[in-house]
Amino acid sequence: MVGGHGRSDRFRRAGLVALLRQSQGQEKQKALASGCSVMRSLSLLAILLWLPLVSACKTSSDPGVAGIYQTWDDVISRWIGKHKEDLYLELGPPNLHPKDAEDGTVEMAWDMTIDRMPGQADEYNTLPLYGGVDCRLIFFADKDGIVTSGRRDGCD
Repeated sequence: MVGGHGRSDRFRRAGLVALLRQSQGQEKQKALASGCSVMRSLSLLAILLWLPLVSACKTSSDPGVAGIYQTWDDVISRWIGKHKEDLYLELGPPNLHPKDAEDGTVEMAWDMTIDRMPGQADEYNTLPLYGGVDCRLIFFADKDGIVTSGRRDGCD
């Protein structure tokens, strides 16, 4: 009987060892799942904290489509101090021949009442509406290509 009893003890021990291993495996899985959950939460928190910082970096109205222009004067004032190439992207190339001065400045004109190559403002419908039949925007850029001034003719 001692031999039979020993066999029974071995089976019991083997069963207990298997149960212990299974329990340890489940604990490891729970710890791993908990760790993944914590990592996901930390990643989400990092993204949420990072977003306001990124959006805070853009504080000025840079060239490019930024919203609907309320008036033609808004169009002009927005481009003072910006590069003329960016203005070309916004309004399309000038449809009236640019005039170069001897000092390197350039006069650029857009007649908004005749066909012209569209720019981003046309594509996204951000230009103001005008009721008149006469609307020209004239910009001046220095020798470095920076828009120094602008005015409108008509556009009422």
